[in-house]
Amino acid sequence: MKTIVLAIDFEWQSTKILAVAKKYALAFKAHLHLVHVSTLVTKPINYDPLEESDHISKQPELAAERRLLKQLCINLKEEGVQSDFSILEGDVSENLLRQSEKLEAELIIIGHHQHGFIMRALLKSTSEEALQKTKIPLLLIPLDA
Repeated sequence: MKTIVLAIDFEWQSTKILAVAKKYALAFKAHLHLVHVSTLVTKPINYDPLEESDHISKQPELAAERRLLKQLCINLKEEGVQSDFSILEGDVSENLLRQSEKLEAELIIIGHHQHGFIMRALLKSTSEEALQKTKIPLLLIPLDA
């Protein structure tokens, strides 16, 4: 396994998902690519994740997300995991899957919330949508337990 993609959203459960992803990346000596789909981005951005971007520096909240991802990658490197990241905008599952295919990922790791009947009827979760649309193995991490 060469590349693992981790969907990360900075919710309080992110540390749990990151710990699992780190364990897999170390076990398989795989590159870990963090994908964050931001609600703060108003138009598509393409940039080198380790270089500054004018678009990002003009949006303080987006710049803060970039700094968090960059720091996570620095921390992962100190723990022996090679990693990088992408900040994308738009539909979460669509962007996650597109980026995973682009990177030729062999595994996608994503958190999964258990929802009741009404929530499932009204709203499809990112993990459920990704599970239906991808051919890449998907590891769901339960977040409600």
